[in-house]
Amino acid sequence: MRLCLVAHAFPPHERAGVENYTAALAAAFAARGHRVLVFAPYSVAELPDLSLRREERDGYEITWLNVLRTPADPAEALDPPGLADRFAAWLDVERPELVHLQHMVKLGLGFAERAAERGLPVVYTAHDYYPICHRFTLLRPDLARCETLGDPAVCARCDLALAVLNTIPALGDYHQGAFAKSLPATKRSALTAVLAGDVERSGLHPNEWREAALRRAKLDRRRAAVYGGLDLILAPTEFLAERLRAGGLRKDRIVVLPYGIHTGHLARARAVERPRTPLRIGYVGSMTKHKGVHVLLEAFAGLERPAELLVFGDSTDRVFADAMRARTLALGGKWHGAFDARELAGVLERVDVLVVPSIWVENQPLAIREAFAAGVPVVASRVGALPESVRAGVDGLLFEPGDSADLRACLRRLLDESDLYQTLRAGLPEVKDASAQVVELEQLYTQARERAAGRRRPATTPLAHLVEVTRAHQELVDMPLSALFGRVLTGLERLGPLLGATQISSAELFQRAFGGASKTRETLRDMDTERDWLREQSVGLQRASAAKTKEASWRAQQLAEKARELEWLRERLAGAEKGLAARAEEAAWRARQVAEARAEVRSVGEEQAKLAAEKVRERAWLEERIEAAQKENRWLVEQQTADREKSAWLADQVDQLTREAEWLRETRAALEAERDSLREVSAGTGRERDWLRAEKAGLVRECDGLRGEQLVLAQERDWLHSEQAGLVRERDWLRGEQLVLAQERDWLRDEQVQVARERDWLREQLEGLGRENAWRRENQERLESAEVAAQAEVTRAERELERLKALVIEREGGLVEAEARLADLDRLQRERIGHLERELAAVTERAAHFESHAERLLRRLEEGQGERPRERGENDGAAASELLEALLRELQWRRREMRAAEQELGATRARSLLLRTRLGRRAGNWRDRDGETKESKP
Repeated sequence: MRLCLVAHAFPPHERAGVENYTAALAAAFAARGHRVLVFAPYSVAELPDLSLRREERDGYEITWLNVLRTPADPAEALDPPGLADRFAAWLDVERPELVHLQHMVKLGLGFAERAAERGLPVVYTAHDYYPICHRFTLLRPDLARCETLGDPAVCARCDLALAVLNTIPALGDYHQGAFAKSLPATKRSALTAVLAGDVERSGLHPNEWREAALRRAKLDRRRAAVYGGLDLILAPTEFLAERLRAGGLRKDRIVVLPYGIHTGHLARARAVERPRTPLRIGYVGSMTKHKGVHVLLEAFAGLERPAELLVFGDSTDRVFADAMRARTLALGGKWHGAFDARELAGVLERVDVLVVPSIWVENQPLAIREAFAAGVPVVASRVGALPESVRAGVDGLLFEPGDSADLRACLRRLLDESDLYQTLRAGLPEVKDASAQVVELEQLYTQARERAAGRRRPATTPLAHLVEVTRAHQELVDMPLSALFGRVLTGLERLGPLLGATQISSAELFQRAFGGASKTRETLRDMDTERDWLREQSVGLQRASAAKTKEASWRAQQLAEKARELEWLRERLAGAEKGLAARAEEAAWRARQVAEARAEVRSVGEEQAKLAAEKVRERAWLEERIEAAQKENRWLVEQQTADREKSAWLADQVDQLTREAEWLRETRAALEAERDSLREVSAGTGRERDWLRAEKAGLVRECDGLRGEQLVLAQERDWLHSEQAGLVRERDWLRGEQLVLAQERDWLRDEQVQVARERDWLREQLEGLGRENAWRRENQERLESAEVAAQAEVTRAERELERLKALVIEREGGLVEAEARLADLDRLQRERIGHLERELAAVTERAAHFESHAERLLRRLEEGQGERPRERGENDGAAASELLEALLRELQWRRREMRAAEQELGATRARSLLLRTRLGRRAGNWRDRDGETKESKP
């Protein structure tokens, strides 16, 4: 079988577990007579990027793909540009019968797709969690374990966190991440905020979070689709198989197949007598953070009994590796660094117990299998699938991951319990050899080939006389280029004598074909150069086409949105017309209410006159209020007869006077009952007077704050106005620069009338607010006069009691009135917003109307120049010019009016907000004081 093994790295350039396993598998398959082709990347700066180099080793061939480019973003990390295409071209030359992927990190998902496109069976060995998570160790960039799968918003945090780490050059090649405590304070804070999902503290714009989540969701869907199409997925442990199934991979494609390794060369190490004194504790593996060597060093530092520490391994994370080397030497340990796979037996001979202190969710480390084959017990973290490999108390010990104290306790047991080591060594299991795994894989490859055959389209049955020709053609198609070339040379040697040609040897054919200059070769080289150039041009054109398509789609979306907005404005206009009719009816009803209020005011005046004989001071106070109300009513009638605010205010005044009249009737019966509490409440009345004076000072300060807020709102209004002008310019540009002046002219003509209406409406609102301020001032004056009257009537129990009752009821009425005014202000605010929206709809509709009218006018002028006499056409042109000049003058005036109206609107909104806040506070104060007054009574 022509078998292709693909790995993300290969010895001697990388010597981690996956790389060594792939090398052992390639040698075992070659030993059984298979033709093994290994395809792996490496990085050599002296060679061109994406160049291929071939090497033969131990009976199999290695094709190296030189990769010099670093992925620029997560999308390129998932599919590095150009790598899959080079692999596809190599497949077309070598024609393997099956592709076995050991890993697609650094290579890209396209490797599996290119193989499947050619009808090849694709097998994948899951050495970690990459099929279900782009963080294949299930560790976050701060090296904390993550249990979340399938949530793009959470997974995108890791992408953003890696961007934070990439801004720290001191980390070097940090591999899976960095410990937060080793980072600068600012970077540590940013990393913590990003991983916690704190958008505000992360320093990133919310759009960056959304884009990262969308990009991660898209990439995860692509990875899931590619892995879902594989013919067979091998999982070394049941733990990993369950995780892959939970991650959404097809259960019928997952097979549990533990690793097999070469064990013969480790028999010598197994024969070594152990343990030795002092006990030799060893670490053998990659010098990366997630492997947890720092946990072993911390545990070793606290051992009281004598022991030796031997550390074997290295990595490209030079910052971390150098730190571990310094720490090992400081603890008195021995640092041996990197070693060749052929030296593994000698390494394990020097170790009594192997420690696997991983902090990531481990799968099935080869180091454990190798240690068992060499007769070395293992102390490992209780994490992931490690408990499947190490049986606690049988062939090793387990400790909590990352817990150096727990690991130290396990090592102390080996030092203190004399029989424990021999017990563990006696329980070591037999380790499966690589040759046995090759037999298992051959059977699984048969299943994968059957599944791949089912994916292929059924071939058309050839005619009977073409069966042999079709079979021979298919045989040539499936043949590797090297075999096909050898077959061609053999055929030429046989064909020469038959044709009477001079006998030419294969060596001479090679010399003629490749020894000297060749026009064909030069032509092919030029064609290759031209092909590459055309390919680059095609890519550029495709990108430009995609950009244009995207822009056209965006423009179409904008037009559709404008159409929907126009339809919405039309609906709002229809609703506004209905609302105007309802408001007209309401205005008529308000006029009737005003007439009734006037009659009721007159009746209240008469009632006050009847009570004047019994209560002189009370009658004078009431007459002053009635006179003030009558003056205000007359002023309101003179200012605006149809004003809604005046009607509401008059109705409120009438209601208040009615309540006061009712109170006067009830007071006579309550005088005797409340006479005893008069003096005690008098003190409370003095405090209320002080509070009212302080409230007055607060109102003055609030007025000053209101003026400042008015300036701020004016600035905000100017900014919004500039934004609106920008949107209008963009809309006008899309319609065509030809119609810009006509559209602006017609829009301004209609806008003049609308702004005048809006200005009048704003003035009415300001006048209403002024009346409300005057009403509040009069209320304050009434309270002060009521307080003075109450103090003057202390000597007379009946009149002082009546004044106190008036103040209490007035506060209760003020509370109700404040709540009513808050509701009215909310309603007025909503009405103002609705009015502005209706005005905007009307402006938009009239702009469209005048635009069409301007077009008809211009068309009529043009037609008139061609058909009418010249003199008349000139008069029309002059009239049009004068009309344009008038419109420009009107435009300038209108803009000034709009600015003034917007300032008035901003001031109105600010005063409304401030009034609501102040009335709410006063209402709360009234409730508090009423509660205090009731508690102070006996």
